[in-house]
Amino acid sequence: MIKQDGLEWVAETFGLEPRWSSEPDIAKVESISRKHLNLKENDFCHLSFYAQGAFNKLYKVEIEDGCFLVRVTLPVDPSNKTNSEVATINFIRQTTDIPVPQILAFDDSNDEGTITGIIDWECVSTLPLWKSCDFPEFLKGKERNEEPNRNNYAPEDEEDANEPAADALDNEGTNDLFWEHLLEYESTMLRTLFLDEMQKIAPEWIEESTKGAGKADFEIAVQHCDGGWSVKRLTAWLDAIEKGENWSLRRNLYGYS
Repeated sequence: MIKQDGLEWVAETFGLEPRWSSEPDIAKVESISRKHLNLKENDFCHLSFYAQGAFNKLYKVEIEDGCFLVRVTLPVDPSNKTNSEVATINFIRQTTDIPVPQILAFDDSNDEGTITGIIDWECVSTLPLWKSCDFPEFLKGKERNEEPNRNNYAPEDEEDANEPAADALDNEGTNDLFWEHLLEYESTMLRTLFLDEMQKIAPEWIEESTKGAGKADFEIAVQHCDGGWSVKRLTAWLDAIEKGENWSLRRNLYGYS
């Protein structure tokens, strides 16, 4: 893996995750801020830590005329990440009336260790059509077509029953497994209802979801290719694809398709 200044990859349970290997140089952040705010050497400029996300650190820049934010980004995808975020903000500004930050300056390179700083903008996604034609998160889960019978489950342990529940709800005398299976069953029924409704009001959604199933599986494979627990299933999926078999990776990993 290519070495990037300030970035290291740490092996976690579900794969590699990016981490800061060193803190951004505040002096360099201030120098970049002064440059783009057209400040002279003796002009007042004070930087302080503001917030931090998974990939970014934000610094508040205070000058005599106002306050600004500078964002320093981990070089997980140099150039592309910053370029796409700036393009997204500009697109939203040009095509909608949604308020978005005004970007004063940005640097989409990491040449010679130069940091990347832009005005903060988090959690904006633009997706291809096939990616957006998926179940809502609350409907995703393992498939269960038979309604669980409470009488087939053991009663709740006395020790668990005496523990105060954080949500002030109890298990009504039945152990957790019944409720987990009931949720899976109800989610399965709701997915069927959801698909029936989408077929009525937006048949093109169903068509796009069906056509994009292979792309969705490929995206899932990329997401899990560095996770040891999923390698066997990914290998089986690849073997099935080579043989021309219709094998859903999403169903095999997540229990639904």
